[in-house]
Amino acid sequence: MDYVQSKTMNVLAIRLPSETHFSSEVSVAKAFGAPMSISSGGLAMDADRIMTMVKSFDGDTEKPKQFFLSSGSTGSAVGHSMR
Repeated sequence: MDYVQSKTMNVLAIRLPSETHFSSEVSVAKAFGAPMSISSGGLAMDADRIMTMVKSFDGDTEKPKQFFLSSGSTGSAVGHSMR
């Protein structure tokens, strides 16, 4: 997504090494406080650190700021839609 967005905004966006965690959740069914069964509750994803270097091709210092705001909102929306 950042690739298309960077082309549209006329900026260079380079993704640097980043960190994302994936995990499996479980659901525990209990009866009178004692666990009775366990089942898969789904997958979880957490993007702890996403680093991107952004530079405007025309020297406009506002474009990288706008790119980060837009990219962050889009990434957050995509992350939430995965549930």
